[in-house]
Amino acid sequence: MKRIHAIEEPAAFEALRAAQTHAALDVPEFQGTLDFLAAWSAAMAEADLGDVLGLPFLRLWLREQTLLGVIRREFGENGPAVFRGELDKHGRFVRPVGTVFHWTAGNVGVQPFLSLTAGMLAGNHGLVRVPDKLVADTERLLECAAACPGGEDFLARNLFLTFPHEDQAVAAAVAEASDAAMIWGGEEAVLTVRALPFPHWAHLQVFGPRVSVAMMDAATWAGAGAAVWARRLVRDLWQFDQEACSSPITLYLQADAAANDEALRRFVGLLRDTCAEENRLHPRDSIAPAQTGRILAGRAAWLTAEGGHWAEYPKTPDWTLLVGEGAELAEPIRGRTLRIQVVKDLVAVLAGLDGGVQTLGTGFGAPALEARVARVAATRGIDRVVKLGRMHNFGTPWDGRDLVRPMCRLVQFTPSAETIEEDR
Repeated sequence: MKRIHAIEEPAAFEALRAAQTHAALDVPEFQGTLDFLAAWSAAMAEADLGDVLGLPFLRLWLREQTLLGVIRREFGENGPAVFRGELDKHGRFVRPVGTVFHWTAGNVGVQPFLSLTAGMLAGNHGLVRVPDKLVADTERLLECAAACPGGEDFLARNLFLTFPHEDQAVAAAVAEASDAAMIWGGEEAVLTVRALPFPHWAHLQVFGPRVSVAMMDAATWAGAGAAVWARRLVRDLWQFDQEACSSPITLYLQADAAANDEALRRFVGLLRDTCAEENRLHPRDSIAPAQTGRILAGRAAWLTAEGGHWAEYPKTPDWTLLVGEGAELAEPIRGRTLRIQVVKDLVAVLAGLDGGVQTLGTGFGAPALEARVARVAATRGIDRVVKLGRMHNFGTPWDGRDLVRPMCRLVQFTPSAETIEEDR
């Protein structure tokens, strides 16, 4: 049974909406939502879903303790009690905004569910556009969800839709039915969805196109623990096939007197061997011809440029390490292609970065330098500074914003009896 509805015209979407029962649109009980999501996470481990890109991250995200941690970070220690119906310390109820339109990107396999969960925690129901390339895996995950306690209620409350991104008539119909939106994707997608006829009260939460980089000081990459850091970096490089906004595209290495060419070749050799092993354990199933072309062109351009560039890569396009000097941040090649650039001053590199960089992955042996880098990075518009190996850990804040709070209404309640007492 297909759970994703292919929509060819606005009337088809409107018929789906009309068929949803009033009960399906009621605000669900918070603990029931947590119980369902935890059961779904556990069921994924038993289902044949191991090839779904990003599944370990989704399973971790859906666990009750993870989601309660999100609520506490955004609403304080008493947040879970508030979501169960109590007033917060300011005398406010938390209530959903209503219907949330999730325009999801196609670069991360589980992204429709990461987005949807943020709306679900607040009690909203969702309208989820699933990109064509994610339909098959999303169907498999929904089939798994349907078999869990609470799964049919979940599917009744949330509609999963697929339609061409250029179909503005259908997109407009979905927008008009929404009270909020979470928009993920590239510049064209963001600008297109922002222009849709949302109601004037709708809140739009935008997660646009960004890239990520990594930095290591000389004490780390040229030190005794370099092999551990190489594994952490390669893990971040491999996840989501380097397609996520949190995937590192450039690694900046601090140079000093001890970090000479021999040390650099030794460290890049560690990265080369780690990439080869990771590729043996987690080979790519397929690669688009256009991506292969970009990788080969990127290798050639790097090696023929001036500046003593060199590289490590296999005969296949499975992974590529491009080594040289310089602080510039070039356009990403993707396809597990990492530029490794040696610089004298890591802080100075940050002057050339801006809010187009989302995450800075760090490996530092000098805490004072790392703290300085983090402060300057925050000033430059970078929203996440995290330890290498954790660049993809999805949580709140994301892109510098809370995930759940924008999908809520904070309803002020001032009891009349209390007011009378105050006026005496």
